Amino acid sequence: MLVACKRFTHISAISLSLLTSLLFAVPSQAAPPAPFKVLNTWKLGGDGSWDYLKVGEAARLLYIARLNRIMVVDTQTGKLVREIDGLQHAHCVALDDKGQVGYISDGDAGFSSRL
Repeated sequence: MLVACKRFTHISAISLSLLTSLLFAVPSQAAPPAPFKVLNTWKLGGDGSWDYLKVGEAARLLYIARLNRIMVVDTQTGKLVREIDGLQHAHCVALDDKGQVGYISDGDAGFSSRL
């Protein structure tokens, strides 16, 4: 049993060194251009941590889950359109395909509410 463990350790060390040399032997290639780019930046401010973001493409709105609220931002102007407050720990927003119905998950409250 002891011999088998030593043999396994020896084989594992050889395998690891071969794998490492293969990784470093492969020439590095330039990464393809990123499909995303920053178009605009907006300073929204406010208290509370950030969580998931959701873009409602139909209405061109950005929903930002903050600690106790959802910030709704116009993606064309970067202006705050509305805040949905009264939440304990906003986690994320989900929208239907047409962007007409949405739901907010409120982690600490243990429920989801309809927008």
